[in-house]
Amino acid sequence: MANVSFTLLPPSHVTNTYRSDISAEEVDGEEHQRSSVLGATGFPGRIPQGVSILSALESEEVGKQAGQGISSTASLELICNYWNGIKRRKAEKLLEKNESTGRRLSTEEIMRTAGMRFIQLQDQRNDYISAITQRFGSDLSGLSEEEMKEVDLAQLLLAAAEKVGENELDRASRLLSYCEMLSSKRRSTAEKVVLLFVDALRERIHIARGEHDSKRLVLRNNQYLRTSALQITYCRILPFIQIAQFSAIQVLVENTATASRIHIVDLAVRSGVHVIILMQALLDRKEKPIDLLKVSAVATTGMDTAEESGKRLVNVAKSMGLNFSFRVIPVQHIDDVREEMFDIEDGEAVAVYSPLVFEALISRQKSLENLTTVIKSLNPSVMVMTEIQANHNSPSFVARFIEGLFFYSAFMDCLDTCLANNGENNMVSEKCLFSVVTNMLSMEGEERTIRNVKIDVWRAFFTRQEWWR
Repeated sequence: MANVSFTLLPPSHVTNTYRSDISAEEVDGEEHQRSSVLGATGFPGRIPQGVSILSALESEEVGKQAGQGISSTASLELICNYWNGIKRRKAEKLLEKNESTGRRLSTEEIMRTAGMRFIQLQDQRNDYISAITQRFGSDLSGLSEEEMKEVDLAQLLLAAAEKVGENELDRASRLLSYCEMLSSKRRSTAEKVVLLFVDALRERIHIARGEHDSKRLVLRNNQYLRTSALQITYCRILPFIQIAQFSAIQVLVENTATASRIHIVDLAVRSGVHVIILMQALLDRKEKPIDLLKVSAVATTGMDTAEESGKRLVNVAKSMGLNFSFRVIPVQHIDDVREEMFDIEDGEAVAVYSPLVFEALISRQKSLENLTTVIKSLNPSVMVMTEIQANHNSPSFVARFIEGLFFYSAFMDCLDTCLANNGENNMVSEKCLFSVVTNMLSMEGEERTIRNVKIDVWRAFFTRQEWWR
């Protein structure tokens, strides 16, 4: 059986991602896991007017597995302890530490502090504006004025998300307007995150009201995600992407160490930076010189980008003195991929590289199974998957919102640090993140392609597919 190597993106030590208390698989329940190891692919339906989305889950599998229903108070508690058993006292310690050291809170810590206060204000949640201005005495005394403002904005965002989850769209829209009104022109990282999620919630409201076409939004979002220049920039300066790429290439090299003719099946060549790294690694190999490196790049969209990358890779290989072959395999849909398309020759060691591909197929089980079946038939020496290690596949909108808020708060801190003084790339990055977050929060069914899951889910899937024994 072929080896499957998982490269997690981003690594936990870079963005401080944690295991959530309620995973997508747990929300789905045992019965659904037996039928679909990758968890929920649909939406449990429209929540009735005036009912909290998590209160509505009292009769669902979450309550059954816990042995009791989830109260409306528990739905608010989710905001503080959603990640890694975080409790209110941990957020309080952050304030104490900030006061004693003078260190500025990270964006994730701002959101966690806002979650703590959101719970404190639960009895006044019908009038968040006046409640927020009370400042709750000295509970924010360790924060600067700017940090207190950011906490206020994050609280309004949490309140708006709760109203969206309860389908109180008019009230949610007003709260989102307050967020926009109170944000400054010179936006901090925390304000950027708040406004990013404000825009995503607005899209969900527009779609719910029938004011926006979700399919058109999907097409527009895909254009940003395929921006080649941005991909190259990310590869060049974001440390966790570099770590993931070098780890993946190392696995490819190690599993083809005895082969002189190597055939890479690339499911998303994009800018092709990883192929250049592979070229150099293979040329540095001493014991077994490389005679030929072939790349078959599957392209369902972005044909021009793939062909441009191919031309660039051919020129790079020529300058290195490497015998190199590149071919684009165009398919209208991933379901159209067939074994015979790859032209595997005798003596070639086949390796499959799949960077951030499988997550988009979670909602399309048949497509995912078809692709893995074809890959398995190629008898590869190894398949390397790079996927985001997060829980963004819950059927609960509120659960996805909270998980995404903490995740992208940490991510945006990293992004702003690495892209400092790079205005153009910052703007493109924010548009790209808007596309990702909007898809995660606004779309449902097959249109929701941002469905990151934990590594254990992928292991279970490939075990079921009998990739190893």
